[in-house]
Amino acid sequence: MWGESREAVVRMLRASGVSATEADERCDALLRERAAAIREIGVRQILIGGAMVLIPIVFWLWIRFGPPRLWTRLFSCAAAIGLFGVWKLTQGAVKAAAPGSVTGPVADMGD
Repeated sequence: MWGESREAVVRMLRASGVSATEADERCDALLRERAAAIREIGVRQILIGGAMVLIPIVFWLWIRFGPPRLWTRLFSCAAAIGLFGVWKLTQGAVKAAAPGSVTGPVADMGD
């Protein structure tokens, strides 16, 4: 029921012998539960992405004010982690702000 359209869920409930009003109420409850689950995933992705964005910033500060060495390759890895963090942060923000716009099963969204 998580990745199905509202009409398909109501049709499935009606085929199971549920009345039309009860099917609508159950469908609304399921959609609210789905939206809450997507928001939770979105908030988790925002936190993970935010932490990953901080990695290259902290690493750059450590290079800048730490011992004078050339850390180009390590900084490149930290920058790549930071860019991935920006991507996760953006994904999480979309899911947290507009969970209704997200399609597909919640189980496939993962972290």
